[in-house]
Amino acid sequence: MNNPATDLVSNSHKASAAAVLVAAGSSSRMNGEDKIFLDLCSRPVIEHSLSIFMNSGLFLTTILVVSEDVIAKARYLLSDYVAKGLILTAGGTRRQDSVFCGLEKIYKASVVAIHDGARPCVTEALLKEGLQKVTKTGAAIPVIPVTDTVKNVDRYGRVERTVPREELKLSQTPQFFSLDLIKKAHKEISENVTDDASMIEMMGGEVEVFDGDPQNLKITTFYDIAIAQNILDVRKPYARK
Repeated sequence: MNNPATDLVSNSHKASAAAVLVAAGSSSRMNGEDKIFLDLCSRPVIEHSLSIFMNSGLFLTTILVVSEDVIAKARYLLSDYVAKGLILTAGGTRRQDSVFCGLEKIYKASVVAIHDGARPCVTEALLKEGLQKVTKTGAAIPVIPVTDTVKNVDRYGRVERTVPREELKLSQTPQFFSLDLIKKAHKEISENVTDDASMIEMMGGEVEVFDGDPQNLKITTFYDIAIAQNILDVRKPYARK
């Protein structure tokens, strides 16, 4: 039996895929600084992931969602990418609102990759893997194992139990979806969510998982900038010319 979600996905990745990079957050743990513009290896944080997406040749359209008050700044700092077709748009109040703003700018794609702009260490290999996996159910996300011991703690600050970690995974972005499926989810699900895959789960849909990358960290604090710099510095000798 054919899977309806799979049928929506074209076999031609480049001709049918779009990317939405979300960078409209408040950066509340960065002392008021917009983390996507912080310096990372002499480039703004956001430029690292943008360059991977736009230079991969895998996406027909790339959209960057930022806060309305920094659109002019983004257009100036990322002028080379805008000249190559990058679409800039303003986000909404919540992360999912910003994602939907980006989705609304897609006109010629059947698949979309949704990525947190604060994850600068994404690789082209991860993009290719996601575009292959999404054909199974119309939704696919990278995950990594939980390696620390996990405790369930009560409201008094006491451990109630140790949670088995064998089936626990940490989700990452980019997350990959059939465009029609994720648009439907955004229109139907109004609850606050922390990632787009949660909406598919709430609709009863199936989300395929694949191996993520432990180096694909999210910039949350200034400490993460230092870690990301080390990762990118190590990669330099192996980067594609």
